[in-house]
Amino acid sequence: RIADEDDDPETANDVKIVGIDDSDTLYSSHHCVYAPEGGQDSTRFLTRTCRYTNLYYEPQTENFHYFPSPSERETVDFLTLAANMEVSLGHVIRTSTNREQTPPESIWKPEIHNDTQPPEKYAIMSSPSNLVFQLYIPFYSFNMGHLLWDDALALFSMLDTFRLTGLNDDDPDITPLPFYVEMKKGDKYFRCDAANKGLRDRWGLCTKMYNRFFPHIYRYQPHKSGDILRTGNWLRGMSGVYGGVVVNTTNNEDVSNAINLHGSEDESGWNQMLPNATLVLLPTVLAGIGKHGQMMCEGDCALHRSSQLFSFRSYLLRNILYPNYESISKQLPAGYITFSLPGGSSRPHEVSFFENIIPIAKDLYGEEKVKVVDMAKLPTFQEEAHLAMNTAVFFANHGGGSSTSIFLPWGSSVFLYAAGAHAKYKDGPWIDIGKKVHLDSIFYATSSYIRPTWIHENERDDVVRIAKMLQSEYKRTMESWIERGIHTNDGQIQD
Repeated sequence: RIADEDDDPETANDVKIVGIDDSDTLYSSHHCVYAPEGGQDSTRFLTRTCRYTNLYYEPQTENFHYFPSPSERETVDFLTLAANMEVSLGHVIRTSTNREQTPPESIWKPEIHNDTQPPEKYAIMSSPSNLVFQLYIPFYSFNMGHLLWDDALALFSMLDTFRLTGLNDDDPDITPLPFYVEMKKGDKYFRCDAANKGLRDRWGLCTKMYNRFFPHIYRYQPHKSGDILRTGNWLRGMSGVYGGVVVNTTNNEDVSNAINLHGSEDESGWNQMLPNATLVLLPTVLAGIGKHGQMMCEGDCALHRSSQLFSFRSYLLRNILYPNYESISKQLPAGYITFSLPGGSSRPHEVSFFENIIPIAKDLYGEEKVKVVDMAKLPTFQEEAHLAMNTAVFFANHGGGSSTSIFLPWGSSVFLYAAGAHAKYKDGPWIDIGKKVHLDSIFYATSSYIRPTWIHENERDDVVRIAKMLQSEYKRTMESWIERGIHTNDGQIQD
C-alpha cells in the first residue's frame, strides 16, 4: 500500500479492481521518443520509450489493447502506427562477437484495434488513481548491483524521459508501478527461471532479492511467492501462481508505507475480474526502457546520461527513506571512511577484506570515523543508504557489492578493488566501454558526482600508496563539500 506523508498506513487504500465504468468512451493515444541514429528503422525500437493513455489490459490473455481515435485512424497508416509503437521491454545482450542480441519476446507493441470501438464497459481500479504502469521485462537480479543498475535504473529512465520522477516542482503527482511482462518461453537471459531446473536455485535468490527490496525502492509490497515478477498476476488475483517459490522474508524492516497488491494470505481470489467486463483500463502506461535504460548504454550514451545518475540517486533515496527523505537529506554528513565487507560474495577467494588498510585508516582518522560493515547484515536497507549518505570515502570490491556507492553524497570518493578473473576491469576490456560492457564500470567512469579509484589485485599490498591516496581523496571530498556549502557534522576538515 502507499501512504502519503499525512496518511495512516493502516488506513491507506489498496490498489485493486473496484468496479465497472460505462460512462465514457475512452480512446487510446500515445507519445513515443527514440534516437533515429543512422536511419535504421529496424532497430529504432531499441531506443524507443512510449507513453500510452487509456491502454486496456486483458487479464485472461495477458494482452494489452490500443483503440485509436477516429482522427488517428483517418490520418495515420495502420502499419506505420504499429511500427512506431514497437519497443524493447528488456535489455539488449551484447554477445562475445560484439553483436547486439534481443530476446524476441522482449520486442513488444500493444494490439491495435483499427476497426473496433473501445469497450463500452471496462474494469477500473481504486485509489491511488494516479498509477503509472511501467511495462518491463526484469533482468531477474540476484544481487543488489543488478537490481539497481539493471532493473531500477531502467525503470527510472522511463520515468525521467517523460518528466515523471517527482524530483521537479512541476512534475505531476504520480505513483509508478512496475508491471512485469513474462517471457512465455522462460528467461532468455538465463539468470533465473522457476521452470528451468538449472536455474531454480537462482530463482530463489531472485525472489528473495525482489521481496526484500521492492517495498523500499518502489514502495509497493510484492507477493511473498515472488510471483509478482509474472505478468499482471496481482491484477488477476493470486490464485494459481506459476513457479511460485515461497521465500522467508521475515526481517525487521518496516514496509508499512508500501502498496499492497495481493491482499491477505487466505484471500486467494482477491482482486479477480468482475463480471461483465473483460478489460481493465490502465489510464497511463510507459513501455520501452529506451537507450538510456539499456545496460549497453555506452560511449556517448553513457556520457549523456552522466547527470541523470545523480537524479537516479535522489529518486531512490526519496523512496527508501520515505517519508523522511527531505529532513534526512538536509542533515550534515558525518564524513566517514566506510569499508564494505564482501560477506556474501560469490567469489570469496578473489575479493579483499581490506585487512591491511583498515588499521591505517583508524590511525589516521580515529575509530569513530571509520566504519567496517557487511551491508547485507545491516538490519534495514534504510541504514545502508543512510550510512552511505554520511560517507566521504568508500571502499568496496567491484560488482554488486559496490552498488551502495550509488547513495554517496556529491563529491565523494570510492576505492574499487578489482579481483581475480575480473582484474582486467581496471585497464582491460571491461573498462574499455567500446568492447565489453559491465554497468558498474560504466557507472563509475561516467558518474559526475563520485570519483572512482581502481585498485588492481597486484596493488593491494602497497598500503603506503593506498594510504596516501586515501588522505588525498578524503581532503578532496571535504573541499568539494565546503564548495557546495556543506560541512561535516563535527565541522572539521582532516588532512
